[in-house]
Amino acid sequence: MPKTLKPGTSYQHENGKTYLVTVQEVMDLTNTKTKPKPKPKQKAKRKPRKPFKKVFKLFSKRDEKDPDMLQRYRVPMYPTGLVKYSDKIHCRPKKKKATSCYITFWIPRFERDYQHGGIWVGGTQYPNGSDDACRFWDWDEGATAESIAEKILRLPSTGFGTYTEPGGWNGGMQHQTDNENIVVSSEIWKQMSRGLRKRFLRNVFADNIYIDLGLEE
Repeated sequence: MPKTLKPGTSYQHENGKTYLVTVQEVMDLTNTKTKPKPKPKQKAKRKPRKPFKKVFKLFSKRDEKDPDMLQRYRVPMYPTGLVKYSDKIHCRPKKKKATSCYITFWIPRFERDYQHGGIWVGGTQYPNGSDDACRFWDWDEGATAESIAEKILRLPSTGFGTYTEPGGWNGGMQHQTDNENIVVSSEIWKQMSRGLRKRFLRNVFADNIYIDLGLEE
C-alpha cells in the first residue's frame, strides 16, 4: 500500500470542496495462487470375473440288457440357469441329446450320506454300506450343504489330492483322485444359496461339474 494512504476515513479538501475518503486495506491479488480444480474421481476398475466352468446334468438309466446295471448319461447345461433356478435342475440344456459317460470311482462326490445321514464327501459310496468306503473328510453330523461347499471352495487347484486308505486290507494304499471333475447331487445343489452356487460354478477346483439327478425310470 502506498505510504501516502492510510487505512481509515478522512476528509480531503480540493477546489473548495470537501470529500469523505475511506481507505481500506485489501488482499494483494497479484500474489494469490489459484487452487487447481479437483480431478474427477475415477471409478475403480472391476476385476474381470472368472468364467463359469463346464456343467452337466448327470443321470442314470437301467441297462436294457441287464436291469441290474446302470448306464450314465450327461447333458451340457447353461450355468446361468442352474444359478438362477435352485429347484429347476431341468432348465434348458445346451444340447437336447444326452451322451453316455463313465464316472470313475475316484471322481469326488458331494452328496447325501445314505448310510449315516448328513453329507458325504469322497469317492463313490459302496452300495453295501461298507466301512471301507473312501470318505475324504470325517463325518460331521452338524455339517450343512453350504458349510461343506465353502470348505470345498477353499481347496487348492489340486483339489482333494492323494487319498490314503486309513486302514483295513488296503491300509496305507494311496490313490490319485480325479480332480478334473466333481459330482454334486441335485439334492445338495438345491440347498445351496444362489450366490454360493454362482461362486461354486466359477471357483471350484474342477473343470467339469456334474449335477446328479440319480436314477430316471
